[in-house]
Amino acid sequence: TKLTDAVIFDDEAAAYALTEILISQGHTRIELFVGHEVAVTSVHNRMRGYQRALEAHGISYDEELVCLDVYEELSPESLDRLQSSHTKLRERIRQDKPTALLAINNPVAAQMGLDLMRIRAQKMEAIIAGSAEEADGDFPLAVAAISHKYIAFDQNTPLALARQSGE
Repeated sequence: TKLTDAVIFDDEAAAYALTEILISQGHTRIELFVGHEVAVTSVHNRMRGYQRALEAHGISYDEELVCLDVYEELSPESLDRLQSSHTKLRERIRQDKPTALLAINNPVAAQMGLDLMRIRAQKMEAIIAGSAEEADGDFPLAVAAISHKYIAFDQNTPLALARQSGE
């Protein structure tokens, strides 16, 4: 009998599975959102799982779809600077034209959920005001996330979740 003294979350497999779910739904432009912890092993493993899933399904890995700039300052010390993250996210969506978003961890997923709701609210305001420029864009986007708890996205956002236990 083989004994194990540690049980760990398989970060690479989780990101692979989430990416594969999005691909099975027809998504080929899946943007990966990484927070400020870029040098962490778990983040590297999740990024590798994302890349492997794309390549396994004949989709070219595009570094432009690995977004490091929207949530780069996502830490408790910088919460005041997150007031504009919805603007950065909206610009990335307009620029890159993804059909699905993958949040690498709970803080990124939670902020992304808030940002998407804010973007949708602004779009509704623009539609009501008759501003076609602000009302354009591709929504809804499919969203997938790795998190230790359920993420509150609005009811129009399809969500796949790899649930990691613990804080």
